[in-house]
Amino acid sequence: VIQLDELIVGANAVLSFEMNEREVVIRSKRVKIGEGVLVNGKGSMGSMGESAVNGDNGIDCMSGESGGRGGSGGAGGNGLVIRIETESFSFEPFVVDVSGGVGGKGGRGGNGGRGGNATCDCIGRNGGHGGSAGNGGRGGNGGSFSVFTEKLESPNQHLQHVKLVMKGGNGGSEGLSGRGGSGGRSATCSGKTKEG
Repeated sequence: VIQLDELIVGANAVLSFEMNEREVVIRSKRVKIGEGVLVNGKGSMGSMGESAVNGDNGIDCMSGESGGRGGSGGAGGNGLVIRIETESFSFEPFVVDVSGGVGGKGGRGGNGGRGGNATCDCIGRNGGHGGSAGNGGRGGNGGSFSVFTEKLESPNQHLQHVKLVMKGGNGGSEGLSGRGGSGGRSATCSGKTKEG
């Protein structure tokens, strides 16, 4: 809870909050919000998923290992729940954005390892499969904005002069898949070639 005697936000200013809390309550005797103000309670963007490790290369006569799967992106932060409690509230047209944050992008899949080379006893082996891309994180939920006042000092202003944006955040995009490993090289033995 934020306790104030008076809160005056000048024209075209941005009022932002620490996103550590899910809800912000402002209690003030008087609140005045100027024209073009942005009250920003938008959720934070989710963290990007970790890239996966690459597969090990195959030794002679052995296939390369597959790359690992990319990590999932983090969830977007929820929009704030903002509540103003005041004895007197006046305002010009302003904007409130309490949308959810965008989910983080998925991590890249690891590349497949190179296939083992042929020898006189075996053929060259396949490279490893590329790892799957990580899933994008989910978008955050939208918050809310409310004002509780005993006296409205802007009788000519109506709620349509307040633009409230409270949509859910978009999900994060999927990461990139890893590339498949190259096949092993061929070998020549006593005039005959072992295929790669």
